[in-house]
Amino acid sequence: MPSTWRRSLPPQALLAIITAIGIVAAAIVTALASALPAPEVTFEAIDDALVVGTAPEELAHLRGRRVTAFHPGDARIPATPTLVIEEPDVLPTYEAIQAWMDDQGALAVALAEGGVWAELDDGTRAFVPAEPRGPLELPPAFYMQLVFGLLGFLLGGAIVSFKPKSLPTRLYALTGACLALAAFTAAVYSTRGLAIDPSLYRVLGSINASGSIVFAGALLGLLFTYPAPLAAFPVPAIALLSSIACAVAANSHVGEKAWTGPQTGVLVHFLPCFPVAYLQWKRHATSPVNRAALQWFFLSIFSGTILFFALVLAPPLFDAEPFAEQSSMFGVFLLIYAGIAAALSRYRLFDIERWWFRALAWFLGGLAVVLVDALLLVTLPLAGVTATFAAVAIVGWLYFPVRQWVWQRIFRRREGQFGQLLRSFVGRLAGTRSLEAFPRFWREMLDEAFSPLEVEVVEEDVPRPRITAHGQSLEIPGFGHVPALRLTYPGRGARLFSREDLELAEALRSLVAHGGAAVADVERGIENERQRIMRDLHDDLGGKLLAMSHVGTPETQELARAALQDVSDVLAALEAGPTTLHALVEQCRWELQTRAESHGFRAELVQTGSTEDRPLTARESTNLARILREAVTNAVRHAGAEHIRVTVHFDPPHLTLEVRNDGAVGDPSLFRMGRGRKTMKARAKDLRGDVTWALEGDECVTRARVEFGAAHDELRESTLFVRGYTAHSPSIRGHREEASDARIRAHPERRPSRRS
Repeated sequence: MPSTWRRSLPPQALLAIITAIGIVAAAIVTALASALPAPEVTFEAIDDALVVGTAPEELAHLRGRRVTAFHPGDARIPATPTLVIEEPDVLPTYEAIQAWMDDQGALAVALAEGGVWAELDDGTRAFVPAEPRGPLELPPAFYMQLVFGLLGFLLGGAIVSFKPKSLPTRLYALTGACLALAAFTAAVYSTRGLAIDPSLYRVLGSINASGSIVFAGALLGLLFTYPAPLAAFPVPAIALLSSIACAVAANSHVGEKAWTGPQTGVLVHFLPCFPVAYLQWKRHATSPVNRAALQWFFLSIFSGTILFFALVLAPPLFDAEPFAEQSSMFGVFLLIYAGIAAALSRYRLFDIERWWFRALAWFLGGLAVVLVDALLLVTLPLAGVTATFAAVAIVGWLYFPVRQWVWQRIFRRREGQFGQLLRSFVGRLAGTRSLEAFPRFWREMLDEAFSPLEVEVVEEDVPRPRITAHGQSLEIPGFGHVPALRLTYPGRGARLFSREDLELAEALRSLVAHGGAAVADVERGIENERQRIMRDLHDDLGGKLLAMSHVGTPETQELARAALQDVSDVLAALEAGPTTLHALVEQCRWELQTRAESHGFRAELVQTGSTEDRPLTARESTNLARILREAVTNAVRHAGAEHIRVTVHFDPPHLTLEVRNDGAVGDPSLFRMGRGRKTMKARAKDLRGDVTWALEGDECVTRARVEFGAAHDELRESTLFVRGYTAHSPSIRGHREEASDARIRAHPERRPSRRS
């Protein structure tokens, strides 16, 4: 086969070739087993004797009778349980195996000639006829071993088909091939009727022993190389050569069986697997994903091999009989292949993607259709076109619905979970109208979708979503205000990233990018509107107020100048940017002291609680400053306060702004809820807070408590100032509460007298 053709051969073609080899081998084994002549009665080993088990009606008188000997020709062979032993390799010596083969040869000749005479416990003889069995007459134990071996061979071949150049996958496939060799050959001689030709057994037994020993050598090499080679030393090659040498010694009957037998060869290569596995575990101590994968890997391998070794192979080493039948114990090897198949889905063992399951399932599904059709055509008691139509109908109405049901149960995607994630994503996206909030929103969605252990910003350019570090990391490009991110260890470290994760990340990123573009358009519109309002305030209203400040009565001029200052404050608020809590406190301290000097009251501002400085948005700083300004204005204008004490108490995330004055006060519950107080409450509410008024002793206390980090979205922030100062600003709407300082300066005689 040309090397270029081999390199271009697709995985499905390789899998088809491997499947064909397995099916042909199974057919050959079935033909060999069917060709062996078998007595029409069965013999069971009970204690130290052979007893007739099942028998046809014409031989019903033999059921339960004890057989003491067989008479093939002129020979007499004692009827001992050794004659029907399942695995001759459990005999203690090579000499015992040779004696067993001699007896088998004599009995096989007699059975091939039509039957054998059996001597019963009462000394009488009975002729037991024999004839070859058809495939459907072979015992269940035969097909159990055939299925176990074929499944191991196909699963190992399926993995190597998708990664043929990897040494670990080759070794894994070799274990499957060795399992098939051992199971196929054992299926023939372990389910024989009574005897097997010695030359055939020698071939089958040699293949069985070689498969078992090389299986252990390949397993040792696999553990040494996966997930990473423990050393540069060629341990896998040495293990395979050593196992082949042990197989040659066992099949050549060299030396004592206790030292060179198949069980010893398996033991020599199986025991080192444990320290090698420990070294692999220790080497990957700092990798949680590899550790999790190794847990599955080791559990799958050792759960099957330890059971088989302990129950079948180990007892003969101590001159004891196996604790379980070899035919059924071959099934424990499926724990290896089923467990590793599950780990492939969860941890991508051998760096193979989870779609390996789908490709294998589709292939086996097509193969199953062919096999079911063939089986129906062979077994249906119909002929010609009628049998064909019946097979097609059964496949269409029974097989396909059952297969689809199984397919949905095994490979069903998580539509429900994905739908829930999509609904959550759309809901959050619709409520996120600030570009500054998008990085946090994006991280929250990625955490909900993939549950990574780590999320970090990627400095280098990421042109497109990609899986790195053998599935441990997923890199997602940035966009707009969102940087490129690297997600590591999905599922809280329980799995690796897959192609499905890559597609999901690309879809989510596309949605967020489009949502960010829409929000950017909205913010540009808001900024344009803000600039238009600022121009109108400055050019139209500002110009008129400036003209009024130079004409009219002194009181009118003073009020116009106050209103002009308000317009200036509005413009400053519209242009305001982020600040910090400490900067805001110092700004309020300066403004409070300036007003105290201007209006003749004593002012004091203290800061308590946490000394942590905190960034503030323009809305937060403006709302707090306006609340404080209105509270001071009310204390000076309505109460004629002589001493005002302001306390700023920060207890993250809450801030309390307290204004105490000693002016002429009454019961705050009787205060009229004017526009100034309503505006204060509205500003506090915008920061998830409230403003209260209380009479404590001789002082009136205005207390505002707000929460940082809980403000509304940026769109509301952008329009707050426009709405607040065009709809509520006293100077612009003609209300004069905010211009009280000007009136106080113009008419100091109107300051209210202090009441007790």
